[in-house]
Amino acid sequence: MMAGNITVLAGGKQFNFGAKTAARALVLAPDASGQIVLKWDLNVLATFIGPTFDKVKTTKGGQSSPITAQDVADAIGQTVAKTGRERVFKFPA
Repeated sequence: MMAGNITVLAGGKQFNFGAKTAARALVLAPDASGQIVLKWDLNVLATFIGPTFDKVKTTKGGQSSPITAQDVADAIGQTVAKTGRERVFKFPA
């Protein structure tokens, strides 16, 4: 799963998600169907993110919204199975 860091970008800022953060903020667990899914401790993830994306907004549902720990978790989830340069997620402005 962790084939290297994942970089999350927004508004000229970046957050690097790697093994240290994963060990504390992420658990792989089976869902109701038995498929392994990502389970987040969003409070821990938010602590690691810190003020990185404070005052940075993204477009969600056509509206400008602040970036939350859940948004970062979702971004990492979309990127985790990729390799190389594809391990970068950029939030739309």
